[in-house]
Amino acid sequence: MDRFLLKEEYFTDCAVTYHKVKEDGSNIYGTLSHVDHPSFAALREHLGQKGFIDIQHGWLNGDRVIKEFMLNETLFEVGDKFCTASAQGCGLRFARTKIKEVIDFFPDV
Repeated sequence: MDRFLLKEEYFTDCAVTYHKVKEDGSNIYGTLSHVDHPSFAALREHLGQKGFIDIQHGWLNGDRVIKEFMLNETLFEVGDKFCTASAQGCGLRFARTKIKEVIDFFPDV
């Protein structure tokens, strides 16, 4: 099975701002949006090109796993969602917390 590693700090998003300013310097409007961290975006593109995920550009969190793989010791199976960087980061942290809780609850297992 193919395994991929990405530093945890890359499981985040980056703010992107845009301001429309009049010639006199007054602000007409501005927008704030978010994009995946560039390293996560590069991994996502690589996974798409190598046939591990089906990338959907029309909406967020629409990518689907089409060939199983491991990312930072988390198994992604066929049909699983492959979410945005910040959502993946939350999911991986949650999974790690739950595993620790089980180990703490059953220390002899």
